Amino acid sequence: CYIGDINLYVICQKQCLALLNEFNEDETLEIRRNISERLGKLLAEYDPEEAMEYLPDAVSFSKSDANEIELLGYLAKCCRQTGNYFGQIECIDRVVNVLTPEKELEKALLLAEKLPSLIDIGNCGEVINLVDNDVLPVLNSYLEKEDGDLVFPLGFLYDTRLKVYLAHAQALVLQGSSRVFTVLSELFTLISKYMVDDTYLISRAKLVEAYANTVKGDYRKSEEILTEIGSLGCEEPAMISRWNCINVINKFMQKEYVGIQELMFDAVTYANNCADSFSKNILKVMLGKMFYDRKENQRAVEIYNEQITYFAKEKMALGALLSWYFIAQATENPKNSNDIALQALEIAQNPRINNYFFSIKLKMILAKNFIKLEDFQSAKMYIDTALALSTKYEMNDLTAQLFVMTGDYYLFLNRQEKKMRDSAIEMYEKAKELTQNTYFTKVLSQKINDLSKIDDNVG
Repeated sequence: CYIGDINLYVICQKQCLALLNEFNEDETLEIRRNISERLGKLLAEYDPEEAMEYLPDAVSFSKSDANEIELLGYLAKCCRQTGNYFGQIECIDRVVNVLTPEKELEKALLLAEKLPSLIDIGNCGEVINLVDNDVLPVLNSYLEKEDGDLVFPLGFLYDTRLKVYLAHAQALVLQGSSRVFTVLSELFTLISKYMVDDTYLISRAKLVEAYANTVKGDYRKSEEILTEIGSLGCEEPAMISRWNCINVINKFMQKEYVGIQELMFDAVTYANNCADSFSKNILKVMLGKMFYDRKENQRAVEIYNEQITYFAKEKMALGALLSWYFIAQATENPKNSNDIALQALEIAQNPRINNYFFSIKLKMILAKNFIKLEDFQSAKMYIDTALALSTKYEMNDLTAQLFVMTGDYYLFLNRQEKKMRDSAIEMYEKAKELTQNTYFTKVLSQKINDLSKIDDNVG
């Protein structure tokens, strides 16, 4: 049956399992294990979702450590392909835990395999720590050996190192660290040195560079790189899905809302079709943000709550942080908003996650709320600590927003005092010089103009 028709083989094996239900479970355990293993391995190649119905049982009743490791490898692959990122991480961790200390290279290679899933759940701090301490040092050490006594082919190790650099850069950019530009420079140097002709890898690296410029606030550069990626001709669905996601984020950041709903619908549909759960659900949260900006708060909050439920279930911290940030923003009562923001901030500062970008954004929410509550000392503390982070990691757009918050803070203290108005105008001017956001620049120009008129009247 297997040789002639795979589908018929699968049907026959399923029927065998159904028949075994009529017999004593203990007496048929070995047969069940064999069938589950065969089906799991076979289906993993073309139907990973169905394969996951059989592989867990096969793993549970594995006959040896080697057999368990092999089956966990199949299960990890299926988890990744179906968007079960946490499942893949658990599978790899189980294998790593049974490796003996001398299997240093094998351990590094396994840890490298789980980096993309760690990124997708938002554990950027964990990725950076693993790469810096447990993966790259081991890979580099083995690649520098002169005796050539390697268990794995050199080409495989070089390819893995490039993928590790890419994962490192992805984690850094999602964290909000400007160190991403250094890592990307090192990656592009390696690509050039070894004349790597991998369009998918290069496109993904360029995609990280585009988003790094988005986080920095250099939207023109980001869009130039996105255009450049388009000219590379990479048609890999996962890459295209992430390209769509960054394109939408760029438009949101600059409040370019014409045609945004149709663009988002297409991007979500594409992400769903290629099993990119990360992009699909991030874009759904952004849809809520669009409704919020249209003053449709109730509809926005409904979407946020739906998505926070999903992200909590899937243990995806990055999506949860985005949702909590928007929920805190949409919560009108400042004390309730602070409660949400403080809980989210604790998550963002967890060493495994260590997300600078959301730490800043949440501190901005807290500062605004404390200004409303007239607790100016607490407001200034959050503004100052957020500003220190955004300046350190060169997030220019966030720094500009914090300059504006500082200006607003001065006006809340005493709008009638000329010194305070002058200080506010100084902050707005600094923000205007730093930002490349056209919408933001117009708002700042209006603020400065309005304050200047008050100053003239007083004079």
